[in-house]
Amino acid sequence: MIVFCQGTYDERIGQTLECIKRVGPYVDRVVIVVDDTVDEKHKDLIQMAGPADGRAEIFHHPWTDNFPEMRNNYLSHCNYGDWGLVSDPDEWFDEVFLKDLPKIIEKAEELGYNLLLINVHDTMLKIDGSTDSSIPEFYKFLL
Repeated sequence: MIVFCQGTYDERIGQTLECIKRVGPYVDRVVIVVDDTVDEKHKDLIQMAGPADGRAEIFHHPWTDNFPEMRNNYLSHCNYGDWGLVSDPDEWFDEVFLKDLPKIIEKAEELGYNLLLINVHDTMLKIDGSTDSSIPEFYKFLL
């Protein structure tokens, strides 16, 4: 089972909704942890943005200025054996990666891996509407 997990807050709801929209068709569950700034209207929007066969699950985590603590909270909602795909609200996965996700996981399991680093590709949206993209030599534990 693939579980998409993310922590978010009021200012990032739009980005979180975009993440769920992109990832939802390719995962089995969506778990979102919110802090005290997220109101009921936004929680409803998040829930309804979940995968086609279910709703996004929302859990509360009071903000303590500690991102690792929030990440541990949403990861605690994965079951043993689940693959957790994680991102910050401003990190979006492209469709090619998402379509290949089952094959990537299958290969990782064949090789005995249970944690994968993903090469981050940066795209900056400029004020004039143009973009600037780069592929840094930076990898993050996102799967």
